[in-house]
Parts: sequence; C-alpha cells; structure tokens
Amino acid sequence: MIIRVKKDKNYAVMSNYHFKDKTLSLRAKGLLSLMLSLPDDWDYSINGLSSICKESREIIRKTLQELKNNHYLEMKECHDENGRFFYDYTIYEIPDIHPIVPFWVSGFSVYGILDIIKYLINKVLKNNR
Repeated sequence: MIIRVKKDKNYAVMSNYHFKDKTLSLRAKGLLSLMLSLPDDWDYSINGLSSICKESREIIRKTLQELKNNHYLEMKECHDENGRFFYDYTIYEIPDIHPIVPFWVSGFSVYGILDIIKYLINKVLKNNR
C-alpha cells in the first residue's frame, strides 16, 4: 500500500526520466531530484549542497561529476567581481546532448554527430554490464 499526501504545499514537480535512467546511480538520482526541488537561486555549490545533505563534500563532488558525465549537469567556471572562483550550474531534467558545433557535409548539416554517437555507445555499454 502507498499512502500519499495531498499535494498542495511542500512538493516538487519534475520529470521522472532520470529515475528510469539505468546509467545513473541511486545516489545521483537522489541528488538530481534534490537539486531539481530547490529554488533556482539556491547555492548549488558543494558547500551549499553539503549543508542540507548527510553525504560528505567528496561524495557530493563525485556525484556531481557523475551527473556531469551523464549530461544532466553543466558546470561553467566563473569568477566574481573580487576574482574568486565559483561554478555556474545548469541542471537538466533530461540529459542534454545538444549539438555543440555544426558543420556541413555534402550539403547536410551535421550537429556534433560524433558526440551523440559517443554518448549513445556509452549508454549501451553501461546498460549491458
């Protein structure tokens, strides 16, 4: 039996795509779900995430890397006005395998086809382990 609550406060709406992605660890699915449930202006840094998680900073760092490797997360290195380093995070509910660099072959536009092929091969290999 599943006992559900009335969803009128304190709930999040998100795609369930990542829950069915067999290439993600349970830890990555949980962290991604947590990140998707937070406000857009949340501090998504390792320190910010570790302040609301039981896991260590190192585990969170490794899990963020897993999300990045599986195209659920982009991390852009930035500097603030004082020159301090930080990451700007882009979080995806569905893996982002958008074309990176377009080029032309015999009149056809091919967008990052090698990146897409590499991504699909990795997905197949991980699923067959």
